[in-house]
Parts: sequence; structure tokens; C-alpha cells
Amino acid sequence: MAMICTDNQPAIDAVLNGKGRTKHYDLRIKYLAEAVARERFEINWVSTADNLADIFTKALRTTRFRMLAAALVHEESESKSNRANFRNEI
Repeated sequence: MAMICTDNQPAIDAVLNGKGRTKHYDLRIKYLAEAVARERFEINWVSTADNLADIFTKALRTTRFRMLAAALVHEESESKSNRANFRNEI
């Protein structure tokens, strides 16, 4: 099962509980809700301080960028076998 981590609580509520105003991305929410129900994805909240995706979505100070880059390299080395397993599941 793949894990999606987000610091956006309203997005989690929209997927898991169907709450919120999501008119402009309803199809994506429905797809994710169905995938979660089929246990293909797991959605977890992560604090903003620990959100690795910030390196791709925000302008960061050098120290924060380096910390997130190091964390991504660490995650990469741990997840090679997980990705192979996920590809086989799809």
C-alpha cells in the first residue's frame, strides 16, 4: 500500500469523509477516496515542519532545503524495494 502524506487537513477530510467544497477537483477526490477504500493508498497527516513535498512546492531557505534534500535521499534508499512492490500491485 502506498502512503500519501499531507499537511492539508481539509484535503484529508475531503477524501476520507467527503467534506468540504471541492467542486473544481471532485474527480480527483473521488478517485483518491475509491483508491483509499480499496486499500491502494493510505492518507496520513504530517506536520508542515516534516512535509518533504515542500522542497518541490515552496521557495525555501538554504538550510531547510538541505535538510529536506537529505531526508529525501534517506527515504530513497529505504524505499527502493517498496516501489518495486507497489508497481507489482498496480
